[in-house]
Amino acid sequence: MLREVLADMGRGRLFVFLVFVLVTVSFVAAHDRLQGHDGCQLNGCPLGHGFDECSDGSGDICGPDNIRNSGDECPWTDMECGAAPKNGCDVRVSTAFAPGSYTLPFGIDICAPSITLNCNGATLIGSSSSDGIYEYQQDSVTITNCNVRNYQNGISLSYSNNNNLINNNANSNNAHGIVTSSSSGNTFSGNVVLGNGIIGISLQQDSNFNILQNNIASNNPAGIQLWHSSNENILVNNIIYGNNEGVYFDSSISNTINANVFCPSNNNVDFIAYNGDIADNSGSDNSCDKPGAWGDHGTVGLEIRRYPGCTFTCAGNDMGDFHLLPSAPWDINTRKLQWRVTENGVPKANELVKIELLPYLNYDGGHVVETHTPQSRPLGKLSGDLDEDGIIIEPTDSNGVISVDYEAPEPAGAVEIKASIVAAPEKSASYIAGVYVPDLLPLPFDRDNLKPYGSRGEIEPEHPERWHATVYTKNKLLDAGNRYRQYQQSDPLLRTITPEPIFVNDMSLPWGGLFDIVDPLADPPQPVPDWTPPHICHRYGGESDIRVTHLMKSCGGSEANGTTEEKPIKKRQYELLEQALNVSMPKKKHCEGDHLHVQWEWCRIPPLLRPPNYKDDNPIKYSPVSINADPVLIG
Repeated sequence: MLREVLADMGRGRLFVFLVFVLVTVSFVAAHDRLQGHDGCQLNGCPLGHGFDECSDGSGDICGPDNIRNSGDECPWTDMECGAAPKNGCDVRVSTAFAPGSYTLPFGIDICAPSITLNCNGATLIGSSSSDGIYEYQQDSVTITNCNVRNYQNGISLSYSNNNNLINNNANSNNAHGIVTSSSSGNTFSGNVVLGNGIIGISLQQDSNFNILQNNIASNNPAGIQLWHSSNENILVNNIIYGNNEGVYFDSSISNTINANVFCPSNNNVDFIAYNGDIADNSGSDNSCDKPGAWGDHGTVGLEIRRYPGCTFTCAGNDMGDFHLLPSAPWDINTRKLQWRVTENGVPKANELVKIELLPYLNYDGGHVVETHTPQSRPLGKLSGDLDEDGIIIEPTDSNGVISVDYEAPEPAGAVEIKASIVAAPEKSASYIAGVYVPDLLPLPFDRDNLKPYGSRGEIEPEHPERWHATVYTKNKLLDAGNRYRQYQQSDPLLRTITPEPIFVNDMSLPWGGLFDIVDPLADPPQPVPDWTPPHICHRYGGESDIRVTHLMKSCGGSEANGTTEEKPIKKRQYELLEQALNVSMPKKKHCEGDHLHVQWEWCRIPPLLRPPNYKDDNPIKYSPVSINADPVLIG
């Protein structure tokens, strides 16, 4: 048969036929290659690189169980992520994720330049290995509004330049929140990196000319790292506190560090250098109390090594020069303070010193001064022989030192612990204690999904900033608000009406701590003198109250509010609200008549008040920052 066909062809037709055969064989081979993965068909996909967009007709992109190939982060077999990312998927076009939480052990890959990934607040959850968002050899990409946690590295750029990472949260990852390798000219702005295993933001291996601005790095072994010839980067207006080390340089020079806040100070040191001189980097207008060998230019001149320091100290900052958690009856939070009295540089023994607690009015922890009497706010306790005003007067020891144990109060706020020489009261020195829960962030209200609400129908003037939470709790509430809107829009009974937002009442104050009880019958309302707490765990940023009385008579009942026509609608809205909250997986939720009290994460509850199924496995381990500060000199 073939011989007969060839006999009928001239040379030209034979050549065309052979080309046709070769193309057909290649086409079939490619088709078979795809068809062997999840039953995908070719569907007209172009030959050549990738077959990235080939579909089997069901909307799924071809891929062998969606697992990336070893050594190839963007193989043709990986599916496009789309609005609902799947494990190991690739982003090759500008993409917006649907809000929600996605468990993706292998994370996702950025596989094209000049695109935007907007996660819209979605949370990507890993399994302690792989990277959450990985970008290799791609430029001019924007990654924004992403939450990545429990990966090896939250967001990783390798050989990728001129990218923008904006308003991402990279928390609780095994190694780094954000890490670069040989990546330059990138801008990192408005990102939050908390509680990562090694570094918050790490610029590594020739990562140069990057800009880090308005980021928050806290509770990491090191906040920001410049490592292995990462030069000429700019760090400006970042908040870097509560890490073991703030910024550290390793074989990196000519970096500029301007107007960053290291308050309250990092545990060990705010600046440190390995394999090089810290003076090879420069900056000014930083606020810190533990500069190490660092010295801002313009403040220490040529004496940089001998007289290191920052332009501004934390003692002049609202957050104070050390911090303690607000104490609770079951969780006492104390630290030892020391002062030394000298005369002409010689320690002076047996000098009477007065130690007292004073309200530090620069910040009240969220209790508005106009509606509270500042002097009524509990200030904590001093150990020792106190007089009726809570003041200690004791002599210094043989080394000229006087010591006292200070116990934090339950309400948050700044407290001044002042020591003065009795014989010369003008000679004094103070510690400014910031009593607060770190890392609480405001809940963003869009008024469509989430709306603030007060217990008396308005925003109470004594606590206008009561909607703060941990990153974990904030993301849970955002997820619930998105789900509630989607459920209402897809419900047959509710499709024609405007969806209800979730009305959120008490969460936590900006610094956490105690909400005081307010007497609603007083005009104007007055705090109860003993500041007895109305909540158990609101002080730690892990709880919220959800209003229900606009829908139901009681969250524990079955009767809806409203007119006869409105009741079926309101009852259905309440059912969907419960469903949205449950799907967002709170640790505990119970009815308190006019509102639902939602506990999004475990907090420290005294044994007698624990619910039956309570587990002492709080994912956010709160612990005070321990600072061994040098004694403050008096005299």
